[in-house]
Amino acid sequence: MPTLLNYLTLLNPTLDCTNSSVGPNTTNAEWEIATGPREWNEFSLETIMAMYGPILQHQVASIPASAPQLSTLDLQVFTERTFEAILIRTVMPEVSMALRIAWPLCYPNDGPADIAEIAIGDKAKRIAIQEDARFYPDWAGVRKGERTEHGYKNLCPGETKLASKWNSSVRNEKRPDYLFPFNQLLTYCGRQWGCRYGYIITPEELVVVLIFGAGAIGAFYGSRLATLGPRVLVSVVCRSNYSAVKQHGFTIESPSYGTYTWVPHQTFSQAEEARGQKWNYIVVSTKALPDVADDSALLEGLDAQAVVLIQNGLGVEEPYARRFPAAKILSAVTIASAAQPQHGRIKHNRWTRINVAPYHHRNGSGSSDQREGPGGAAQEFVNLLVEGGIKDASAYSEDKMQLLRWHKVAINAAMNPSSVLVDGADNASMARDADLGEHLEGVINEVLSVGQKVVGRPFPADFATAHKILQSTQRNTSGSVPSMQLDWASGKKMELEVILGNPIRLAKAKGFDMPRLQSLYALTKFKQKKRDTKL
Repeated sequence: MPTLLNYLTLLNPTLDCTNSSVGPNTTNAEWEIATGPREWNEFSLETIMAMYGPILQHQVASIPASAPQLSTLDLQVFTERTFEAILIRTVMPEVSMALRIAWPLCYPNDGPADIAEIAIGDKAKRIAIQEDARFYPDWAGVRKGERTEHGYKNLCPGETKLASKWNSSVRNEKRPDYLFPFNQLLTYCGRQWGCRYGYIITPEELVVVLIFGAGAIGAFYGSRLATLGPRVLVSVVCRSNYSAVKQHGFTIESPSYGTYTWVPHQTFSQAEEARGQKWNYIVVSTKALPDVADDSALLEGLDAQAVVLIQNGLGVEEPYARRFPAAKILSAVTIASAAQPQHGRIKHNRWTRINVAPYHHRNGSGSSDQREGPGGAAQEFVNLLVEGGIKDASAYSEDKMQLLRWHKVAINAAMNPSSVLVDGADNASMARDADLGEHLEGVINEVLSVGQKVVGRPFPADFATAHKILQSTQRNTSGSVPSMQLDWASGKKMELEVILGNPIRLAKAKGFDMPRLQSLYALTKFKQKKRDTKL
């Protein structure tokens, strides 16, 4: 049986705001002047659950749905009035229903007339004559037992705004009209109705993100998404760095973004602690080690609208597609230089690129059940990244993403095991050596040649050739070492299967051999086996 919390956390309808009006917000010389907003840190899910947990976990017999269902035309937002028409049919009745359920549980001695509900602002009137519309809140929290002479008392005024014209992000604070909505609400709550609380509602709903694997890459991207707060709340699941992050958050050091501290909205020591909440995005940024464990199993029981996989290799999506059949699976490839030299300290060294695409569960033939171009959930996630300052972020089609994964695997499959086998040489040193350089180019070309045959499409012209890749690597003066060598040096398991094993298996399933990659796979796998089993 669903709970009141289940009811209140149902996903809102997806709105089409492409035609929303733009321009400055209105003002009135008679409004109060707000000096500026201040973050309300205590207003969090943890605080709400601590205060009202038993009420929110109360089971309800059924969850009524809005009827009739909103059409595509209904969901288009042009003006505040068209947005309010959606709220009248969806969000506001649902909040009122929840209040009618919760009120007797909170205040058992109150009668029906004492229950608060959400109403159109016109129902809260102080005087008989028509007031200036600029002094009229769009919404009112009313109780039938608290009336004025000509309507109801407004216990909690609300104002509708379009996200195309205003949002609470600090990025907009320099706009001259940024404080106008606050001035408006301050007037309603203060001089007009003498109440303590009010709100502004926009079509841009709260986005809740969970980072699973908050190492260097996960924490870096989480910190950029968190700059969009308070409308984007980013929580993390930490492992070895849990204690440090729980106490102090993350310190990010970046030549592009400066040095700053990010304290996640919630910090969990294991994924199961994040159950019972609805997540718009679960971002998985752990190392993919299917030969060790199925990390998707650790997310069992989590409620996700979309799962974003920022992981190396091929075939990483399938376990999550099987475990989360109702969620959108987004495949992401990133090129970023980031490290965590100490728990909670993230050092970002260079520019960052990330590409995101949809992924659909594979059928028996190995082809996707459907194809789609960029857009949808992938584009929405990319938009958040761009707003967070990641300028080199883009949405790809599914086929182009799989080609990109093969392209990156070609580089990783050449560099990573080769470095391990030659006792930790850095990328540039290997590329500059004549014999090793020839070996690396041969591996890269083999993977690129087979990859486009497996996907069934040629690589785009803007994807670098093996020769160009090695030329660029030779110029790299950072002394960077492949991640597989870093794992080997620290005694950790290497990503052998997703970088080496899976490409070989995918190729064999299509009738193609990869002798160079097979040799690297066999040698590196045996080397790891010998270390781990003391052969």
